[in-house]
Amino acid sequence: NAGPGQVPHSKPFEVKLLGPFDRPSMAALRENPVKASNITAGIHVYGEPHFGMPFFPGKIVSDSENAPALPPAPEALLPPNAPAATAAVPPTEGLPDWEPLTPELVEDEAIRGDFMLRWAVVLLALLIGCRQIVETTTLVHVKTGRYLAAHGFWPPSKDVFSSTASEHRWINLSWLWDLIASGFFAIGQGVGLSLATALFVAMTWWLLGKTSRANVSNWWGSILGVLSLLASHPRFSGQPETVTLLGLAATLWCFHAWRSSQETTSSSSVIAEASRPVSLWWLVPGFALWSNLDPRMFLGLLLLLLWGLGELLGSTLGRSGMSDAQRKHYWKVLRMCVMASVLNPFGGHSLSSPMELYGTEYPAWRGYVATASGWESTGVLSLWNASLWNSGLGRLPLIAGLLVLFSALVSLALNARRSNLGDWLALAGFVGLASIASHELAAASIVACVVGTLNAQQWYQAKFRQTYSIERGELLFTRGGRAVTVLAFFALAVMSVNQMLFGADGKRVGLGLSNRLQALITAYRSASENSFDDRPFNFVPQQGDVLLWVDQKPFMDSRLAVFTGRGK
Repeated sequence: NAGPGQVPHSKPFEVKLLGPFDRPSMAALRENPVKASNITAGIHVYGEPHFGMPFFPGKIVSDSENAPALPPAPEALLPPNAPAATAAVPPTEGLPDWEPLTPELVEDEAIRGDFMLRWAVVLLALLIGCRQIVETTTLVHVKTGRYLAAHGFWPPSKDVFSSTASEHRWINLSWLWDLIASGFFAIGQGVGLSLATALFVAMTWWLLGKTSRANVSNWWGSILGVLSLLASHPRFSGQPETVTLLGLAATLWCFHAWRSSQETTSSSSVIAEASRPVSLWWLVPGFALWSNLDPRMFLGLLLLLLWGLGELLGSTLGRSGMSDAQRKHYWKVLRMCVMASVLNPFGGHSLSSPMELYGTEYPAWRGYVATASGWESTGVLSLWNASLWNSGLGRLPLIAGLLVLFSALVSLALNARRSNLGDWLALAGFVGLASIASHELAAASIVACVVGTLNAQQWYQAKFRQTYSIERGELLFTRGGRAVTVLAFFALAVMSVNQMLFGADGKRVGLGLSNRLQALITAYRSASENSFDDRPFNFVPQQGDVLLWVDQKPFMDSRLAVFTGRGK
């Protein structure tokens, strides 16, 4: 008698119980049915229990003389005088049935492997992004946020911290980030700011993982994601640059998801994976917020402008990826983004910030780099400057960044017949910015990661079959390659935790202020207690940052743009 959900046997048979069995034993037998000839049989009971004795008479029989031997009954279920079982238990008894390997199973393994790799990148970003605060410039942002919170939230028009620039105009385009950073810093003396930075970094690389073509492996995209993570890690400092990396990733994802939802012709030209249509208008409030968080908001506008110019050039050459209606909509949204970016306390200065950054601030910083060591990490030197390549473990982000840029260029070259000219212009523009100042290598690696991933996927989709096989060579590549990638990611995680990746004096994985920065603050606070006044004379910006933190009015600090101008 087949039980519920079981396949009936082809011919009738019965299972009789070898008694006597009590009621608890019967319940145990019903929970562990007898299995014979791969058919699970129900328990058939004959007779009634004797009056006052819960015993059931019977014996066990099989449906065929050739049926495999049954496993012996547990000793607890056998009657006292039952004969000992002589049949051996088959070694495979109780194991699942063997299932042959098929291309469909290999494909399922690959899909699960890609999903695991994508989230491994996010977790690695969360780990590397959670690091101690070592930059004194972070103290300036937190101190500014505290001042704004105590004086009505609106940024002051003139400097309020130094002793020499109180009459100079202070254009603080990151005023909103300063407020946010001061709030996070109040949680555990910097612990909250470290955790918030880690979350921002994880969100950035989560968006990069989502910017991928549908129905194509993103294995290569995960590798590029880790390389771009290593190239960007010097910028994970609790400063507004972290917001710009997130803004670039969000802009790239939104744009490609919009193109995916607008595409209706061929699945091979799908740009990004999107579960539902994404409106490009989301960029407008995004840029309005971004312009109040970081003066490098112009990088997002530059990205959209370069891609739009490439699309215009492609339309004249017959290689446009948009229809006329889509192109008009794109430029309309871009104009609205430009207008939204001036919605800040300083108006159009958010659009002129590139001139101040590259014309004033970076040249001033290069003067300090030329006279003292240890300032290479500010990122003001050119990517090709020899001083950057002589900094030991400091070469790691440079090498990783160049690998991402080179990989994106190779992907564009392989996919030249199908690539969009906007990708070429966007990559060229950001490589040019990184060549001027290595600080922008992080932003360039974000753009290169997306451009390289999408073009490599399109090339792979056009040149190779999209099915899997069970051939030994392909199995070795599919399984072994992903396994090696996972081990490499794990090794990077271990090296980042034990400081092998960034060096003992580098940007440590951890929470709150570093011991070195805490000791520096303590020393400056102790030295200023018996000073003549609160206007000490310092020589380098780092000293001014710490003096500002301990409520002194320094001669100058890292806000070099405030101190520019001719003396009287």
